[in-house]
Formats: sequence, structure tokens, C-alpha cells
Amino acid sequence: MKIPKRNGTRETLEDKIYEGERRSYVGMSSAGEKCTRKIFYSLHWASKAQELKARTKRIFSIGHLFERVIIEELVANGMKVYRVDGEGNEINLTGDPKEEQEKLIGFAGHELGHCDGRILGVLEAPKTEHLLELKTMMQKYFLTIQKKGVKEAQPKHYAQMQRYMLSMKLERALYVAINKNTCELYLERIDFDYGFVEGFEGGAGHY
Repeated sequence: MKIPKRNGTRETLEDKIYEGERRSYVGMSSAGEKCTRKIFYSLHWASKAQELKARTKRIFSIGHLFERVIIEELVANGMKVYRVDGEGNEINLTGDPKEEQEKLIGFAGHELGHCDGRILGVLEAPKTEHLLELKTMMQKYFLTIQKKGVKEAQPKHYAQMQRYMLSMKLERALYVAINKNTCELYLERIDFDYGFVEGFEGGAGHY
């Protein structure tokens, strides 16, 4: 009988499983989910906590690193990136993954959101406070969003921003996506649309 081959460094790293976190609320990032049953099941823990494979966790970590890079660039070009705390104080953000995010609370605390921040000094409208939403994506998704725009190419991202803007009482959002293959950026300013938020599946009308 052959002696089993010991796992090497690569196998040890790739086989690592991380336990997922259960949420006691509906995330605003899932506001655009078309299947309301899926939202209901998630809220009531109808399935076991999701486990994260090493590769998936790595993708999340790289996304956080890219967010810091983008915020550093925005600040270096004269824009202010910040959050507002519960007392109304403005706190500058750097994009550090350990940094506290602004918490947005929906009906009775059953819906929560954690936005990337607010931004002031956007060159197209320097005096207008914007929601800042940062995303990283594969090239095929990046090319689609370049062609079709956020609302059509990434409807869940669009719904998420609309829900955030409603909670934050903002009229504009700045969406920044970075192509993980090329580090190219896509930027789009999004207008708040109350009719959309009130009517879409999983939106404000359901809370």
C-alpha cells in the first residue's frame, strides 16, 4: 500500500474553511433580491451558517485592499471621504478594513446597512454630499457595466445604493468600480429615485 502523500503548503492554504457569520437582520445590500422568500429564509436562519472557502475569503480580503487604494486616491485628489456617527460628527475614513462603518438602520432594526462612506468634493458637483459605494469586479462584469451602466448591469448594486440614499437622506451617490484584472476604474453618479425604492421587490415598501 502506498503511503499517503502529505498535503503541501498550497493544499493546506486552499483547504482551509472559515465559518460564516449569521445575521439577525436583513442586509440593505440584499434589497434588490427579487426572491422575497430567499430574504425571509435568510432572516429566519432556515439553513446553516454559510462556510467560506479560503479562495472566497481571499476575494473578500482583496476587495478590502482595493477599497483602501481607491479612498487614498480620492483623498489625494482633494475629496473628503468620511462617515457620520450617531451624534452627527464627521469622521474621516481611510479604507482600513478594521475601520468602523456608518450603520444604517431600517424598520425596527430588522434591516441594517453598512455603507462604504460619504464623499464631498466630487468634481462634477463639489458642494453636493454623495453616498460613496466601492466595488471590485472581474473583467467580464466590468466591461458589461461600462457598456450598460450600473442600473442595468448590476441591478442589486443599484438597489443597494437607492436604499442607502433613502436611509441617509441623500440625493446623489458616487459608484466606483475597479477592474481586478487591469486596475481600471469605472465611475458613475447615481440620482436618488424614491419611486424606485418604494416599489422594487424587497425595497422600502416591504419594511
